[in-house]
Amino acid sequence: MAKSPPYKVYVHNEYIASTKNIQNAALLLSAYTDPAWGKEISRGAISPSPVRVDQLKYPPNTIRHGHRRVIWTDGVDGWATDSYDGVAEIAGRRVHR
Repeated sequence: MAKSPPYKVYVHNEYIASTKNIQNAALLLSAYTDPAWGKEISRGAISPSPVRVDQLKYPPNTIRHGHRRVIWTDGVDGWATDSYDGVAEIAGRRVHR
């Protein structure tokens, strides 16, 4: 049996998909974000600039390594729509800590 891809995409704490690399996870995560405004499409909008997690109206969209370790939080670490490579750089550093 094949091993599950390591990067998991969650939207509002709901598991959406897994991918083999971080850039693909960022691409998928950006599909749930309006790139023109940097606001979430689903369940209402949040601020276009990065905010603290406790300021979010809904659970943040995240990329996780495995199902537990959060390596990217959209809207807090930045926006996946801004740069897939930027997400990969930050999240990659967190994976290898």
